[in-house]
Amino acid sequence: MRSQPSSFVHKPTVLSAVQWTGLNELVIQAWLAPILFHELDPEDDTDLGNPLATAELFVNANNLWVPVVTGEWILVDKLGAYPCKDDIFRLNYTRAKAKR
Repeated sequence: MRSQPSSFVHKPTVLSAVQWTGLNELVIQAWLAPILFHELDPEDDTDLGNPLATAELFVNANNLWVPVVTGEWILVDKLGAYPCKDDIFRLNYTRAKAKR
């Protein structure tokens, strides 16, 4: 275990992702099954602490529901699914080349 701060390089990771448009709930649900994802009812004030949230995703790694804002990406890797802000996604990811 390290007791002092150190620099690290993120390992290259290939993952699957889809952007939440606010209109593709069924696509995301089918893609993530059995992971839980659903659009929030605009009349319900359960926004998980984010008034801009339009959906929520159950993150198994943290065992909790997290808010998702329209335009965010849902990422899936070997650890599970989690949301990512659009600007962070565009900064850190590029489309993988198709496997032959």
